[in-house]
Amino acid sequence: MFACGMCSYQSPRKANLTKHLRIHTGIKPYKCKTCEYTSSDPTNLKKHVRTHLKKKSLTCIMCQVNFRSSSGLRAHLRTHTGYKPYICRLCDYRCSQPGNLRIHMRKHTGEKPYNCHICSYSCTQSANLKIHLRIHTGIKPYSCTECDYTCSQAANLKKHMRTHTDERPYSCNMCEYSCAQSANLKVHMRTHTGDKPYSCSLCSFSCTQSNNLKKHIDKHMDLLPQLSHSIFGLTEFECVVDEDDGTENNV
Repeated sequence: MFACGMCSYQSPRKANLTKHLRIHTGIKPYKCKTCEYTSSDPTNLKKHVRTHLKKKSLTCIMCQVNFRSSSGLRAHLRTHTGYKPYICRLCDYRCSQPGNLRIHMRKHTGEKPYNCHICSYSCTQSANLKIHLRIHTGIKPYSCTECDYTCSQAANLKKHMRTHTDERPYSCNMCEYSCAQSANLKVHMRTHTGDKPYSCSLCSFSCTQSNNLKKHIDKHMDLLPQLSHSIFGLTEFECVVDEDDGTENNV
């Protein structure tokens, strides 16, 4: 019996274990010669190749996209109708595709089958692992058309483009403030609520932003030599120069 070292999977065949391990590593060695499709399973690649060989005769009447199978068309139509027949039994989440429900259920089970082979990172989706691996490879496939900015995620490029368009989709419902990123709106709302989640462990100071806390802590660090003298006496943390060799020593 061949056992997976990352989960409880077992198989009497080594070939099956090899195929299974690709779930964890995200490796997809089987590539389509016609398009950019890749797969971890040769059977899935064969199915995909048929999409190039067979004429797509089923067309969505709402957006003119063609499909090879009626099941594919039905699944696509849910994006237009908003129909979400797949329901989570543990919360109020619902979706239009069974694959999305499977991914969602991992939030409840804690299952993270996709593991980085370079570090300890793990995740619930192969797409997230692909994005994570760019941290190690340095690949940044998304480029700004207005400047030399590049990034590893499409979402980051979308945020960056707002610096050129001045688009501010996030608006405060209590004043006229608007911004390009949801995180900035979250920080701004604290000016209305008075919430100060960042607190100094050395004094009573608190603030709305983590960078302000860091600046405040730096002030404590600047005062640390004086504090050490007054609290511990000159024998603690006192640094003098050795006249014989010019080196510094703690006394």
